[in-house]
Amino acid sequence: MTAETSLDSQDLVIVLAQALTGLGHLRVSHALYHGLPTGTHALLLTSQDTNINYMHRMTSINPWLRSFMEFAQGGWAENITTVLARDYFRRNPKTLEDQLRTILEQHITKPKTLLVVATHVNLAHQLASVKDAFAKKYKVRVVLVVVVTDDSPQHIWAVGGADLIFVPSEYTKRELEAYHRSQKRLPPSKYVVLPYMVSPNLGTELPDVQTTRRKQELDPTRLASIHVAIPISGAAVQLTYFEKLISDLRESSDRFVFHIVSQQSPATASFLSHMIGHHEIKLLVSISHREVVELYESLYEHEVIALEVTKPSEQSFKALLKPRQRGGCILLLSDPVGRQEWDNIRFLVRHSLLPTPSEQQQLWNLAQRGKKPGELLLMRAKVWRAVRLPSNPTASAQFIWWCFEQRIFFSMVRFAGFGQSIELSSHGVDMFWDAISLYLKGK
Repeated sequence: MTAETSLDSQDLVIVLAQALTGLGHLRVSHALYHGLPTGTHALLLTSQDTNINYMHRMTSINPWLRSFMEFAQGGWAENITTVLARDYFRRNPKTLEDQLRTILEQHITKPKTLLVVATHVNLAHQLASVKDAFAKKYKVRVVLVVVVTDDSPQHIWAVGGADLIFVPSEYTKRELEAYHRSQKRLPPSKYVVLPYMVSPNLGTELPDVQTTRRKQELDPTRLASIHVAIPISGAAVQLTYFEKLISDLRESSDRFVFHIVSQQSPATASFLSHMIGHHEIKLLVSISHREVVELYESLYEHEVIALEVTKPSEQSFKALLKPRQRGGCILLLSDPVGRQEWDNIRFLVRHSLLPTPSEQQQLWNLAQRGKKPGELLLMRAKVWRAVRLPSNPTASAQFIWWCFEQRIFFSMVRFAGFGQSIELSSHGVDMFWDAISLYLKGK
């Protein structure tokens, strides 16, 4: 280990490397950036690889490509596609190397340590491929840290040569370590379990009056408006589903107020145009990926959101927030897209933050028949932070209204608390920077 370095040292440059493939990676970078310790600064580096961005969108919206992607993410096919993807990512790192060189040259006093945090697997492999040569060429210590942005032990996240790889669970750590050891050509890396890095802004404690307001929104005996957030994914999937869901919920009750957060793009243009002109639908839109992330957090600063309809992407980990925290709404999860979203669902079920498959089916069946849930399910609901929605938007709207009328949501907002686990905390960002600080100091 070289001489110790502190996070606020003038000899250290911190770079957060991100890609524009979906908003999830940007949300994690945003959380880490805004959670930096006082007096510490970082630079944001964005990948210039447009091919990766295009492929991400196509595999999200094209059903044939999506099926192939899901097939390639498991079993024997994963072993082949991992090698191919890893080689592709490492094939042309020159642009990234030039960006890092420019960052170093902008400093009057040459830094001794370059800490690069990658939240996208593409950038992680590119950085790993140039790390040692770059350090030798520019006489700087390079520390590469990788943040896995789903609880999904996909082999591609085994980044050989990374100094630290942070994962959200012991399960993913064990799986990736086992695969890493089996790949004799991969340089070693150290895996660390920390709670998922949820934005510290969303973890802010609400005043008592706003906590009460959230409960009132979900109390069927009250008349408070029910504020529903609907963040549109970077790949703009499930738009037809969301449009029909909103329409059906509007017919169920005039208590619903919808807040749609979306990027303005050709893919979302038609959907957004249909949302204009309704007083109960509020739009927060930008052409910039980064501004969309900021608009999302701004929404939670200015409104008390009771429900959020979202894919089980990295948004699933908002389940680590309690109802008394700013972002601690109830999550209504639409159908998963890709293996990583199924893995995120399994994380929530393992920790009882989401109904088990049998419980979920029981809830759907009761809602379909208009039956009462019973005291046992209402008690169970006090440990849930999310529920899954049916695939059909009309059935989803019916299910949401049933959960509201039958006090499922009201039970959930009276949350009983988390179980004992290092994986269950909303302070992952603080814990991340503490761990990085200790590592840099050689502890």
